[in-house]
Amino acid sequence: MIDWIAPALGSPATFSVVSLLDKAVLSRFGLSSSGLSLFVGGNQLVLATVVLLIVPLESPGRNAILGGLGAGAFQGLGLALMFFMLKREDVSRVIPIFQTSPIFVIMLALVFLDESLSLLQWLAVFLAVAGAVLAATKRSEVSGALRPSPAFAVLFLAAAAVGVSQLLVKVTTDDVSVWNTVTLRGYGMGGTMVLIFGRPATVREVGAFFRRRQTGVLLVASEGLLAVGASIQLIVAIARGPVSLAAALLGTRPLFIFGASLVGSRIAPNMLGERFDRGEFVLKFVAMAMIVAAVVLIAVG
Repeated sequence: MIDWIAPALGSPATFSVVSLLDKAVLSRFGLSSSGLSLFVGGNQLVLATVVLLIVPLESPGRNAILGGLGAGAFQGLGLALMFFMLKREDVSRVIPIFQTSPIFVIMLALVFLDESLSLLQWLAVFLAVAGAVLAATKRSEVSGALRPSPAFAVLFLAAAAVGVSQLLVKVTTDDVSVWNTVTLRGYGMGGTMVLIFGRPATVREVGAFFRRRQTGVLLVASEGLLAVGASIQLIVAIARGPVSLAAALLGTRPLFIFGASLVGSRIAPNMLGERFDRGEFVLKFVAMAMIVAAVVLIAVG
């Protein structure tokens, strides 16, 4: 069992660091969400090519090829939508909603993979949705009233796309090796993001960003190294474990994000552009707790 639980927890822990660095890249250093999406897509194409040269494809069937490419395409769309919102909102709001993807996974697995849910896991679905809505709730600057922001609907679309991606990864790894899945997923993800965001102006923006040593190193460390490691752990976890339970543990990312953003808001508030007053702390903590509770219920229910 440990062979899938370790990467299922290691992936969200690593991705939480990536999210904080991405927030700094977008908000503190001014890269556009399109620029970040383009870099991530290009990085995935490079990774897929390197893995392909080391581990050639083992005569995958049509379903495996379409599943792997599709997994990458949906992951790329989900990430692009998440980057769009991360540029504009607190990381401690964005990531909890984005991490409701396990709910979409278990719904799809219920229909297509003949997996079943217990009463506790259905309760988890309710908690995750309620926690996500709470995370999207903001205080109006005009009236002071608390209300969900419609803009966060974008994140539900992003979470749904990632849920589809995780399910397709499971289907693909049933037919081909993990490394072949990394290759196919990388080409699907990279091709989608480069096709959408590969405009000349965006290419120039990313080039200028890299010419500044500090920002270039930060971006390579975040999306060039850490994100790749977290992605590989994600695929290993889904390949080796039950897709519903693996996706649930992958959803513990809000817990890591909340703690790290709370510390970051104290020691480097300008880096993340996030501050916690008492009301914000309570709201974000309750939302995070509900989503993490949902993850635990999915895993043990």
